[in-house]
Amino acid sequence: MGIRMSTQAHVGPFIGRAQELKEIGDLLQQEGVRLVTLTGLGGIGKTRLAHEAAARVSRHDFPDGVAVISLASVRDPGLLAEVIAQELAVPEDPEQTREQDLLAYVKKREMLLVLDNFEQVRDGRYLVEQLLESSPPGFVILLTSQHVLEIGWERAYPVLEMIPPQLGEDVSVEMLRV
Repeated sequence: MGIRMSTQAHVGPFIGRAQELKEIGDLLQQEGVRLVTLTGLGGIGKTRLAHEAAARVSRHDFPDGVAVISLASVRDPGLLAEVIAQELAVPEDPEQTREQDLLAYVKKREMLLVLDNFEQVRDGRYLVEQLLESSPPGFVILLTSQHVLEIGWERAYPVLEMIPPQLGEDVSVEMLRV
């Protein structure tokens, strides 16, 4: 299958956050981890970090691929299933709701689903729970939000501001590059 999508092109190299990227990558590959939520203030770098982590995962770990979905323009949690199903190109069954279509779709998927800017639809966290309950252990969600969801399976990963090098500290661009 191999879904690979990106909702945002990032220009330039990814500099800094090597430790965070490694830790997030380790979490995504850790057995039993189904939901990783990157939390932090708006503009701190959660989106870029999630995109970079998703770009680096192994096809071996997620044979059905990686899907990155931006929820920045979604304000109604009731539209969450429709938006995700549409982005994943889930076939519509006229006998079912879009939520039922989506839950049936993930039932056999081993993939990484990145949901960016979830804080705007936080009340839709029930759908995240249903997706995880309906899917196999190889279905993992990486989510960015200003707040944790406070649901089962969740592993919160706080994204803190980057600390610039101290004046006089010997740092080269090569040291910062990931």
